[in-house]
Amino acid sequence: MDSAPPVTGPADLIAPTFYPSKVSCQNRQLVANATLTAPLARKACMARHLAVVPERSTSSSRCHHELKPARVGGASSWGYCSSLTLMVRAAGVVELLKDYPVRCLGVINKTLLPSIHSTHGQMPLSVVDNNTTVDHANRPSTAMYTSDSGLRQVIVLSRHGVRGPYGLGTESPSEDLLKQYVLNPNFDLPLSANAWGTSETEDPAEIVSPKLTKHGFHVVKQMGAYFRDHLYEEFLNAACEETFAYADNNQRDNLTAVAFLSGLYPLCKELVPITKETQLLFEQGQDPTADCPVCSKAVYEGITGSNDTSFVLQEIREEVAEVNDLLQCCAASVCSIDDEPANSDLIESSATCDLFGIPTQWNGAFYLPWKDTLSNADYFSEWLLLQSLNNMSLPSQLSFEKILSLAKIHETHMDLITNEVNSANFGATLLAHLTASFEQNIMQKPLPVAKGEGPHLLQGPENRLLYYAAHDINLLYVRNLLRLQWYTKGWRPHQPVPGGMLVFELHATPTKGNKQTSPTTSEYRNLKSAGRVSWDVEEAVDNEDTNRFYVKLYFVAASPEQIRNGDELSPENRPDRVQVTIPSCSEEIDVGDGATDVRCPFSTFKKLIGKTLKHVCVAETLRPFVDSLTHEKVTNNSTPTATIKMDQVRDVEVSKVDTGKPSPEAAAAFEVSLWTVFGVLILGFIVLLIRHAVKRHTERQKYGSIPMQMNNH
Repeated sequence: MDSAPPVTGPADLIAPTFYPSKVSCQNRQLVANATLTAPLARKACMARHLAVVPERSTSSSRCHHELKPARVGGASSWGYCSSLTLMVRAAGVVELLKDYPVRCLGVINKTLLPSIHSTHGQMPLSVVDNNTTVDHANRPSTAMYTSDSGLRQVIVLSRHGVRGPYGLGTESPSEDLLKQYVLNPNFDLPLSANAWGTSETEDPAEIVSPKLTKHGFHVVKQMGAYFRDHLYEEFLNAACEETFAYADNNQRDNLTAVAFLSGLYPLCKELVPITKETQLLFEQGQDPTADCPVCSKAVYEGITGSNDTSFVLQEIREEVAEVNDLLQCCAASVCSIDDEPANSDLIESSATCDLFGIPTQWNGAFYLPWKDTLSNADYFSEWLLLQSLNNMSLPSQLSFEKILSLAKIHETHMDLITNEVNSANFGATLLAHLTASFEQNIMQKPLPVAKGEGPHLLQGPENRLLYYAAHDINLLYVRNLLRLQWYTKGWRPHQPVPGGMLVFELHATPTKGNKQTSPTTSEYRNLKSAGRVSWDVEEAVDNEDTNRFYVKLYFVAASPEQIRNGDELSPENRPDRVQVTIPSCSEEIDVGDGATDVRCPFSTFKKLIGKTLKHVCVAETLRPFVDSLTHEKVTNNSTPTATIKMDQVRDVEVSKVDTGKPSPEAAAAFEVSLWTVFGVLILGFIVLLIRHAVKRHTERQKYGSIPMQMNNH
């Protein structure tokens, strides 16, 4: 073992000089306050790599995964940082955890255990000496939820970062096709992959494609660092396995997740997003079914009020005209139909063909219902937006502010294609997966999923941060399903900008007596292989415990200028973070001292999800879970262990019922009601017979008997 030169003299261990110190770990920048002797801080705690600095100092210290050994007071001493537990071996008395709670936990000689334990009994202490090895498998988890922590899990649903543009109906742009739309000789749309930062070869002729740009990667990484250093500094820790990421299986989403994770955990190189079996998780409409189709032409005509988008264009006609003037659109061929040769009048003068003259053709794709004026204007307005956000030079006649105003065209197009019908048909699985992830975290037990096609819950119950790298369409589907609205600096209302994210937080209020019970709830779902859902009751649940968990929602996005400039995000240069209300769920809660908070009880959130989602459009693996959210009671193999959960003004009563057969009282009441109905029917029949007999007798007295026909022959 490599060791530092021995330190001589016992005074180094017992020097009376004390000063407040701050120990920072690079992994999560967690701070440990400790009372240390000055020589001990220099000799033991620094240990070649771990820096100890005065509390008021602005210098930044680093703690790597492995700290080289050192010698303190002639005795071997060493340390390392693993999952935010700093282990220190020392033969002498080491006063490391005496007066202050710590996050980067110091682990010391056994002689200090009594005093430390009495002060920090809630902390996972591991005590070692020179002849003791550390058992990592049995070491207490650092995923602690104390009574005052509140926050349990953060789920980030993010759009990918800035990408290159698509082509007009193709994967990549075509120079020949663009020339038909851009007749302005002074208006240049860059096509080089090198210029955009999407190139994967050294070929200067490589055309840009809709991949995450290098600048886009940098901006998303900055957001990950901001989450680590500022937004969730006190929540995140260095346990890489407590963070998990899913990404759609394409370059821009996968690299967006990689960028965010690299900013969030610079040292966790093994932390990579999962892309397997995520197609239905990030469904946009590419896999429609008979029960969950893309909007038909008839449905779209009902939305637009016409057989085209002419009425929709009324709201953005001015912006479309500005794009048309910038392009000096278009060549005569653009206004021909079905690629037929343009007529002679159009060939003679392109002035007769502009964006407003492009004929409407039904296309039917989830992202492009019609090829028409709206779709073409949207294409070029989004191109300009991506170009500006990618920190590229802009046409001389355009300012950044003007480009942002033209984004109204793209907003209109996105609102059309992410209508409520498409949202219901293609947005259900993602919301179901998100809700099941919260449920699994609350129960601290793996939540099995049913067999079939669809995503699984691959993260563990201890997961603290879950990241979805998705598309703008996915965020808009969620927005429509939950009826969300948000406004952010510099952006159009309610729009999922590049790198923008919906951040769902799961919180827990303290339990009775201000003591935190086990995170395991008293109920857990068991999804059988056949897809049947059952409930097992382990212990009674009081109303307060059932209502402990609630959801808060935020929209987080960098401003247009922050994205374009690639700014470092900090408390002095914050991204926008606005709280978003969840209609039919969010409530304003009095938290004391005149303060209020907006919270969505998780029990209400689950019911909202169960009621809102179109169950047949949820992936097979998660459909039983969603079905269970709308069931008041579900049997467990006909055994009397089910519960009925009834929310009455947020007070949840959990009662055990025998689901195998009705209770004796209920059976008796049902039997009495049946006999009552039967008796009323019999009585009514008798009354009718009596009335008929009386009427017949009266008629006989008045008219006599009807004579029978006699056969006279």
